[in-house]
Amino acid sequence: MGGGCGRLSRRGWARRKGWTKCCKRSRWRRSSRPRRCKDPTKVAAWLYRLAVTQSPLYRRTHGRRRKLTERYAQACPPTDSDNRTPDPLAWLLADERQKLVRQALTRLTRRERELLLLKYTEDWCYREIADHLGISASAVETRLHRARAKLRTELNALQVGVGS
Repeated sequence: MGGGCGRLSRRGWARRKGWTKCCKRSRWRRSSRPRRCKDPTKVAAWLYRLAVTQSPLYRRTHGRRRKLTERYAQACPPTDSDNRTPDPLAWLLADERQKLVRQALTRLTRRERELLLLKYTEDWCYREIADHLGISASAVETRLHRARAKLRTELNALQVGVGS
């Protein structure tokens, strides 16, 4: 037995449903991952097989996403009027909070600022940040954790409500 399934069965979890789900999930992950083409003369066949196997997966995920959007649209139909009233005090508080967050960001090092901005404004994943900076994904995770802690400390020093 491979990887996770063998560990589960050795621990006596084979009787539970989790074992079969784990096997199905790991088998699906292995089969859905496209293999690399090792023989350059067979690139056309490899591309065809890749398209045949990946297009149903793509259609399935986008179909599910589309159905979810349609269900949401039916459950929450749009209205002609906006029930929210503009609150000038909320605008002022949000503007002040934004200025204080920017001030706290300037107190961080350039590297910490770059990490936080790539992660939260550009919405990059750990792998993309790691490739960009030339470090490992675990190092990115650690440095982000430290940068968030330092930003939290700076925000507390500036007395900004982090949770609000």
